[in-house]
Amino acid sequence: DMGNYSFDGKQGDAYTIVPKRLTDPLWSNNSAVYGEAQDASVAFDGVLKNEDLSLTYTYDGAGAHPVDVDTYTVEATIGNPNYCAPLGGRTVQADYTITKATLKLTPNAATAIYGTEKIDWNGYTASGWKYEDKGKDLLAAYTPEFTAEGYAAGSASGPVGSYDISMKLPGAVLRNYTIECVPLDDGFTVTARPVTIGIVYQRTTYGDVLDPLTWHVLERDDSYGILAEDDASQIFTLGFEGEDPV
Repeated sequence: DMGNYSFDGKQGDAYTIVPKRLTDPLWSNNSAVYGEAQDASVAFDGVLKNEDLSLTYTYDGAGAHPVDVDTYTVEATIGNPNYCAPLGGRTVQADYTITKATLKLTPNAATAIYGTEKIDWNGYTASGWKYEDKGKDLLAAYTPEFTAEGYAAGSASGPVGSYDISMKLPGAVLRNYTIECVPLDDGFTVTARPVTIGIVYQRTTYGDVLDPLTWHVLERDDSYGILAEDDASQIFTLGFEGEDPV
C-alpha cells in the first residue's frame, strides 16, 4: 500500500559502463631487413564480436613507417571508446627494428698476358641493392683491391691458366648494408705471351762447319720479350727444316 510510505525524490547513482581492458598485445611486421619493411600491426585478446578497434599507428611520431636501419618506437592508438590498453589509456608501444641487408660484391672476370707486371682489373658487380640505391654511387668513394689467388704478377710464378679472384673494399661502411665480398672462381685468365723471333742470317762455305743458329727478339707492338727467369732454350729450339744443309 503506497500510502504507508513517503519518498524524498532522491535520485540513485547512475549506471556506468567502463571500457573493456584488452590483454596480450601481439605485434606483427615490427621487424624487417632493409628493403622489406612493412606497416606494423597489433592484435589483442578480449575484443568482443570481432569489433573494429579503429587502430592508428605512428613511428617515432611520424605516420609512415621508416625504411632505414635503426630501432624505432611504433605506437598504436585504440580509437574505439569501448576498449582500453592492457595498462590503461589508449596506446601500446613496441620496438620497430630494421636490420641491414646484404650487399654482395663479386669481381668481374679479367685477363692478362703471361708475365704482365700490372694487371688491368675489370671492376666488380654489386648485387642486392634495395629501393633506388643502385643509382646513388654509394661505393664510389672506396677503391677496390683485387688478388688473383696463387698468381705472381710479372714472373714465371704465374703461368698460363685460370685463377680465382678475391677482392676487398677497404673502409667501405654503409648504413643499410652489410658488405660481403664474394670470390670469382677461375675469373682471372692468363694467356700465352706473344714473342716474335728473328733468326740471324748466316752464310757459310761448302764444307765448312756450320755455326750455331742465332736469334733475337723482334721489337713489335704485339710482341713481348722473354722473361729473365725463363730459359729460352726450354721454350723453343732452332734448326733446319729437313736435313741439315752440307
